[in-house]
Amino acid sequence: EQYLKSLASPQKAITIAIAGANGNIGSGLTGCFDGKEYQHTHIILAGNNQKKLDLLRGRIFDPGRSVTCTTDLFQLREADIIISCTNTNDPLIFPHHIHPDKKVFIIDIAVPGSVSEEVKQLGNVIFSKDASTVFLHDDPEFLISTHTPAGKVFCCAGEVMLAALYDVQAPLKGHVRSGSIKAMMHLGKLEGMFNKQVYAPPV
Repeated sequence: EQYLKSLASPQKAITIAIAGANGNIGSGLTGCFDGKEYQHTHIILAGNNQKKLDLLRGRIFDPGRSVTCTTDLFQLREADIIISCTNTNDPLIFPHHIHPDKKVFIIDIAVPGSVSEEVKQLGNVIFSKDASTVFLHDDPEFLISTHTPAGKVFCCAGEVMLAALYDVQAPLKGHVRSGSIKAMMHLGKLEGMFNKQVYAPPV
């Protein structure tokens, strides 16, 4: 969202691609792009089932909205922003899927990751290192694992914390719903969970 705002220009339409759009997480994320703030973007829904992608488009977007449904990952080359939430054991996105002549911002929330190491090394790629994590400004020393920085937690843990702090009415089990994502993002913003910080231990 923050990167998209930095790209906003009346002269240029931004293209956002969602790889794995017909999956559980992908379909929920796709529903988050139906708002007015995204109406001037072009959306690419990439997945492994054309019929499900077409149904997803019809369910979420107005007929006049600029949306492409595809099973061809080469169409990711059109994207300025790529969000990958595929379900695979091996990387799916390689340098030939990335446009070589423009900046591309990539968010990989697949587990294991679906973006190859070669893509991360490309000079025109900005790879998000904060995907699937949020920040705890009120507890900057909190350490949730041995491989995460202090004050930084996985989104699923942040979700539990928000559910404990607020009377959350949105469904948080089963199929991922865009309404639930939007509700938790709103609460996360109230708690400053998306504002990056660097914890410096006291000397």
